[in-house]
Amino acid sequence: MDQPSPYAPPAASLSETTSKDNAAYLSLSPGWKHKFALLEKAGGVKLPRFKELAFGERFRVSFNIWAFLFSTIYYLVKGMWRKAISYTLLTMVASTLIGLVLVALGMPEQSVDRALWIVGAAWFATRANIDYYKKVMLSENGWF
Repeated sequence: MDQPSPYAPPAASLSETTSKDNAAYLSLSPGWKHKFALLEKAGGVKLPRFKELAFGERFRVSFNIWAFLFSTIYYLVKGMWRKAISYTLLTMVASTLIGLVLVALGMPEQSVDRALWIVGAAWFATRANIDYYKKVMLSENGWF
């Protein structure tokens, strides 16, 4: 009973379900095409096969230095303004709440500000490649 049904539709691979022939993909730089290929190798946006990638490939998929440095501006330039707004608001609220708690516990305010800036920037940096992949390949440009 392990044989597939002859009436079942053929299973499509991840690369077939994403439209690589769309104009947005064709206009990408070779660097972005390589990142997208690595994302597909890792299993798509959920990254189920992330651990199968080499260390350098993992870093290339999971971190974007430009998003770390420019956060909201980077997202706006890439056309992901909804996510720029929602991520900025979420990081502001989380930073404010965490900052109030840490200052109340007696940590110096300057240390708290620096640490929370880095955490917010890291959030943008780790989400940027996946969010841009969703925008270009899957046509998902929603709020989250």
